[in-house]
Amino acid sequence: MTTGQPNLPSSRRDWIYPHVQGDEFQPSHFVDREEEQSLFARVSELVGDDRILVLKDVPECGKSMLLHQFEHTCRTRALPLPVARISFDKDHARTEFELADQIYKRLSNHIQLTRSRTCWLARAARDFSHFAPRDTSVYGVVNATNVSVAPGGTANFIGVQSFGSPQWSAEMDDLVMNECVNTLFSELHVLGSASPLVLMFDACEACSPKMWQCLLDRLRGVMGTGKMQTSKLMLVFSGCALPAEIAVYLPREMWNQIRVFPALKTFTAEYLLQLTKALDLKYLQDKDMDYLVAKLEVGWPLGRVVALAKITNHENLSVIGRRT
Repeated sequence: MTTGQPNLPSSRRDWIYPHVQGDEFQPSHFVDREEEQSLFARVSELVGDDRILVLKDVPECGKSMLLHQFEHTCRTRALPLPVARISFDKDHARTEFELADQIYKRLSNHIQLTRSRTCWLARAARDFSHFAPRDTSVYGVVNATNVSVAPGGTANFIGVQSFGSPQWSAEMDDLVMNECVNTLFSELHVLGSASPLVLMFDACEACSPKMWQCLLDRLRGVMGTGKMQTSKLMLVFSGCALPAEIAVYLPREMWNQIRVFPALKTFTAEYLLQLTKALDLKYLQDKDMDYLVAKLEVGWPLGRVVALAKITNHENLSVIGRRT
């Protein structure tokens, strides 16, 4: 028999995310949440007018794992849906470009973002000519040989050795990044008008109010003005708090497109039993389950309880960590 504080994982991530091993989501470890998955499936099939889903609940009740499951559902349907899931507390998007960059990278593996790809490649190559207006002067040094002048006075340069574009600078990079963002959201508007597309934003409480306003302004442009049902873009926002209510930044005609998830039901003994079976924890006895359920009832996070269950199962003990 082992007593004392159990040797729980040192990483908080391992406590809170029992469905994740390393960086990979494990769909086979996800159980329950049938009502929420049914609602998401209905909206993703474009049934009805709902296009914006809001999941707002207390911390550590399974919101992030539910979004992981939604993402898995999108990618494993008979006709997969392009989806990008952004987490503000893990991806640390501090600027519009960083956010756009994450969306671009997550979507570009599933759909063709031709214009955006051209912009991203041009920025990586520091090719300012792609972004410069047609009337912008490009200066530098031209070394030419065998110069001849045509009768009309046009100089023909043969054998140009080098041509210098403007020197890359921080100010120029800011302009280029802004153009990349404009191009991406413009392309998303076109794609979302033609076929379904899903964007998910998790841990919205970690998003700054300024970024929140910029994001919703951009998304409003993607969805277009007027009746939003013409857009096939679907948005999912999740968090224990939102920097400001979504309706504040969206026009009134779009308010009826917002659907708020009911509060996630608390974890129960039945839920824990389903989860421990999914995790293949075969050696837990009834009194072990009673002890774990009691921990849930006094407010232990689900992930921490599951971590304790894994230890109990591994050690094949009937009692562990009674002194907590």
